[in-house]
Amino acid sequence: MLELDDGTRLVQTEPILEYLNAALCKDALQQNDDPLVQYNASCLKAYYLYDFLVKIFFPTLLAPAEKKEEMMQALIKEHVPKLMDHTERKLPDTKFLLGDKMGQQDLDIAVFFTNMYQKKEDDKLKDLKETFDKILNDGQHNKLLAYVNNLREVLKDHLASRPVCSFWIIKS
Repeated sequence: MLELDDGTRLVQTEPILEYLNAALCKDALQQNDDPLVQYNASCLKAYYLYDFLVKIFFPTLLAPAEKKEEMMQALIKEHVPKLMDHTERKLPDTKFLLGDKMGQQDLDIAVFFTNMYQKKEDDKLKDLKETFDKILNDGQHNKLLAYVNNLREVLKDHLASRPVCSFWIIKS
C-alpha cells in the first residue's frame, strides 16, 4: 500500500507503479495521452505477463515430471511462436510501445526477455532460448527484432553490470 500526502491509499503493485510512473517520471519514461495507444501497450504487456507467463510458462516449469517434457515441447513448438507472432502483429510503428522513448510497458517486457535469457549453470531452458533467437532472426519478425534491439540498446549499461544478463546484450 502507498499512502499519499492527502491520505489517499493506493493498493495493488502494478497500479501503484503506473501511478508513480505517471506522477513522477514524466521526463524519464514515455507517456502518451492517446488512450488507445496506452490500451494497446497495456494489452501487449498483459499478453506477456499473464497470458504467457502465468497461464503457460509457469505451469510448464511447475508441471509434474511425467508431464513436463510434453508441456515443454508444446511451449517451444506452439506457445513461443504464437507469442512472437502476436507481438509482431501488435507492435506499433514507433521505436517503443508509446513512442520514441521507453515506457513502463516496455520495461515490463524487457524484464521478461532479460529473465528468459539469464545464464544459469544448469540451463534447462536452453532450447527455449534457442527458439526465441531463431524466431527473432527468421526474417519474418522484423518489427519484433527491431523492438528487442531498441530495448537492448537502452538497457545495455544496466545489463552489462549484471553478469547473468550479459547473454542478452547486443554484441558489437
